[in-house]
Amino acid sequence: LQQHVRAYFVCKKVQAEYQNVRRATIKLQTAVRSMQVRRRQKQKHLSATTIQASWRGHQQLIKYKAIKLATKMIQQYFKAFKLMQKEQQMYRSLRSACTVLQAAVRGWHVRRLLKTQHRAATTIQAAGRGWHVRRLLKTQHRAATTIQAAVRGWHVRRLLKTQHRAATTIQAAVRGMLVCRLLKRQHKAATTIQATIRGWTAKQQYLKQHQAVIKLQQHVRAHLVQKNVQGFYQNVRRSTIQLQAAVRGMHVRRLLKRQHKAATTI
Repeated sequence: LQQHVRAYFVCKKVQAEYQNVRRATIKLQTAVRSMQVRRRQKQKHLSATTIQASWRGHQQLIKYKAIKLATKMIQQYFKAFKLMQKEQQMYRSLRSACTVLQAAVRGWHVRRLLKTQHRAATTIQAAGRGWHVRRLLKTQHRAATTIQAAVRGWHVRRLLKTQHRAATTIQAAVRGMLVCRLLKRQHKAATTIQATIRGWTAKQQYLKQHQAVIKLQQHVRAHLVQKNVQGFYQNVRRSTIQLQAAVRGMHVRRLLKRQHKAATTI
């Protein structure tokens, strides 16, 4: 009986130690799993922070390139406009200078012609009225020739002035047409470049969103698998505990039956 009693107390002590070891093992497992979960959450947070920083840097770089390209185009248009204004101003200055020079030259020619005519008339009057009468027809012929030459020269100069004005107008029209054509080509090239850049940006954004969705699906599937494994582990653990309880109960009942039989025999 004493042996049975001692065996019973030893069994109770072993069971108590087993329960303490089991509780300590469960607490240790809980702490280790919590540490692993916190480490995974920290790694995921660090990865998400790195991805966000890279994406924001890439967006800022794209915006900076677009602003830089637009600034270059504006500078080119402004320089072309300033150059056209400078050429127009230079053309007006040259035209005014040519007009003033032509007026001065024509006035000088007219004054020289009048001075020559006055000198010729004075010389003719000094030679005598008789000689003047004989030479009157010759002087009139010479005067008519001079007038014809002056009139023809004036007509020629007027024709040249008209041709010069027409040539200037044609040059201005051709230069304006060339500048307009150049601006249209630059605008078309800028539009093509902007369309290409926007398409590339949209494609990159779509690819990154697609990769983010794939990663999110992987994390969700891993979480579901982990949850299923934990549920399976809990079921197995519950079944094991129930089996251990049944075996221990059978051993205790067998032990009590033997002790009862021994006490009845005594």
